[in-house]
This record gives sequence, C-alpha cells and structure tokens, in this order.
Amino acid sequence: MTTEGIIISSEISEEYKDDLLAAISSSICLTIKNSLKAMNQIGFSRYIITCTGGKLFLINLGKKAILLVLTDLDIDIEQMNIVLFDVTNMLKKSGRIDI
Repeated sequence: MTTEGIIISSEISEEYKDDLLAAISSSICLTIKNSLKAMNQIGFSRYIITCTGGKLFLINLGKKAILLVLTDLDIDIEQMNIVLFDVTNMLKKSGRIDI
C-alpha cells in the first residue's frame, strides 16, 4: 500500500476488507512515525501488532510504500522475519514499485 493507505496490490482473504485494513494501517503508520519523530528518531523499518485473530506486520519500504502482511496468530515470528526481510529486499531491488 502507499503511505496514504491506497492499495497497490492485495492478496488478502475476502473476510477482510483490504481498503479498510489499508486505511487503518496507514493511520497506525502515521502515528508511529509522528511518535518516533517526537523522540528524535527518523522512522521505523518494521512494526508488528498482535491482534486477537493474528499478527499484522507493517514494513516500511521507503517514502512511498508500506508492505502490509496479515498472518495467523501462531506464526513463527523468527521465520516470518526472515521471509519478510527477503521479500522486502526483492521488492526494493525489483524497481517495480517506486519506493
């Protein structure tokens, strides 16, 4: 998604509304960035939220894009971090998204 909450591409199950999830995530990202800025921090690279139904990963891809990943609650965080690191690097190197 873009940092403004616009969906670039989605593979989220129909039980979730991807536009609503993107809007909420965009708001969360803005709050995180503003809070970190108040603490003289530049920004975040990855933020994980544990919800009652699963985990929400927000990965900052740069100035214009956020990778949003929704997983099951019992996901292996260490393995997921490795996979997301690889995916993030592939996205950045692909040049397909202006990040």
